[in-house]
Amino acid sequence: MSIILLFLAAVLAEPVDVISLEKEFNRIEVYGGTLYLAPFIGKSIFKFTELKNLTAISFTDDVNYRIYNFLITPFAIYLNNGKSIEKFYRAHGVKEIIYRSQDITTFVVTPSEEVIFTDRMKRELIFLDFTNNIKFKEFDMQIKDLQIIDNTIYALTNNSIILFDEYGNVNTTRQIPEKCDRILVDSAAIFLFSSNKEYCYELNSDVKKIEYPHNIRDMCMHDGFIVILDGSGTRLYFYNRSHID
Repeated sequence: MSIILLFLAAVLAEPVDVISLEKEFNRIEVYGGTLYLAPFIGKSIFKFTELKNLTAISFTDDVNYRIYNFLITPFAIYLNNGKSIEKFYRAHGVKEIIYRSQDITTFVVTPSEEVIFTDRMKRELIFLDFTNNIKFKEFDMQIKDLQIIDNTIYALTNNSIILFDEYGNVNTTRQIPEKCDRILVDSAAIFLFSSNKEYCYELNSDVKKIEYPHNIRDMCMHDGFIVILDGSGTRLYFYNRSHID
């Protein structure tokens, strides 16, 4: 049965705060109520402190290290450099390779710290176990981005969002309004966006287009705000989540 997407009128969002950054960044993540930022090339990620300062966390001596995406867990920072997923232990300063693959697009880490990632060249969604060996694979899947919440994996493709459980079973599939590069999920909604676009889509029971006065490089949820790293990678825009709803 086909799904009819219901579009609401576009909402123009207005920021409640704008913060200029002293460096250019490519990705943002949240852990423990704290923002972390990463450049595309560099040897450190940066913690955004309550005083709005940037504190570097260095994980390599390679100044040309590429960071396609990263995640924070209680004890480690996980990094995707395109050819391997690596785990940096914050307390000990030790970095280990979790897995190597040909063309890693993105990854997520489960609450039990098992890694799930996508290989663009092989068109595979790969589930690793706690020993970092392959547990199982899903084949012939061109996945652009992944998110995980409450043990549900959200996989973004060109045409849809596929929801998997932790065992690789498909729970449901949802059509999307247009091709997007990235997905962001919280307990209330799914957000879709693409780099350098000036809007995103919010999907819950309906579909809402949210327009911004700037383009987007990355976005996250933080303390009731939607936080957007703008297209230049040098400004953070804070939007009140309740005003957008």
